[in-house]
Amino acid sequence: MNLDVYYKKLKYNEEHFRYDSEVTLQEPFFGMLDINSMANNYASRLSGGKMGDPEDMKKEDFEEMLKNKKQKMGFTFAVF
Repeated sequence: MNLDVYYKKLKYNEEHFRYDSEVTLQEPFFGMLDINSMANNYASRLSGGKMGDPEDMKKEDFEEMLKNKKQKMGFTFAVF
């Protein structure tokens, strides 16, 4: 096989994984969780409390996501 064939195979796999992750992970995640509060929490932890909001994320914030079949499928696709 030549280099172009390898590149096309790699590009196809990359596009397939990107599509799967967008549809099964990102789309449901953005519909269920408050990204702003998560970003503020992350900024607080990263800056040692100088930025963002140090409020802890609660398990309840993630329960819907963890029960969602589409999310579970997305995590499975990402692992295998």
